[in-house]
Amino acid sequence: MKNVIKPLIAIFAMLIAYSNTTNAQTTATPNLNIIINPLLNITATGPAHLTYSTITDYTGGKDSTAIGQLSVTSILPYTVSVKGSGDFMNGTNSIALGNVVVTAPATPNNQAVSLISSGISNVQTPSLTTSSQAVFGGTWAFAAPIDVEYKISSTNSMTANGSGGVLGAPTGTYTAQLTYTISNP
Repeated sequence: MKNVIKPLIAIFAMLIAYSNTTNAQTTATPNLNIIINPLLNITATGPAHLTYSTITDYTGGKDSTAIGQLSVTSILPYTVSVKGSGDFMNGTNSIALGNVVVTAPATPNNQAVSLISSGISNVQTPSLTTSSQAVFGGTWAFAAPIDVEYKISSTNSMTANGSGGVLGAPTGTYTAQLTYTISNP
């Protein structure tokens, strides 16, 4: 009986070893997910200035480009809009908000981020209002510096202050807060 049990145990062990070998898994196929979270950000640096110092500033209009005033990040097509808090104020004196036109000029910074149409014309030039208006859009950007141009036409520069213009406004600094908003259309 001892002689029969040993060979049976050996056969049983070989069957177990054989079954483990033939049923062994040699491949695995897990999924790899790529998760894209929205990445959308805009920041602004210091104030921009339109300084009236000469006759030409009034007769020719005034413009100023704020180099790298905005920094834009978006992994999707985006639109940047702007609105003002209200008229430019200096104490009780004011200059109409709508006198100022905002645009993203054709500068090296702006060309580097390929400002494009995002349901708006390439680059808009809206007059400031208290409602958001599209200024420009792009395909994507990673902390890209954007230059912004502010302009008051010669017509608005020569319009009397009593009518909301610049001419005849008491000296001083007139301020309005601007709000830039970035969105994915």
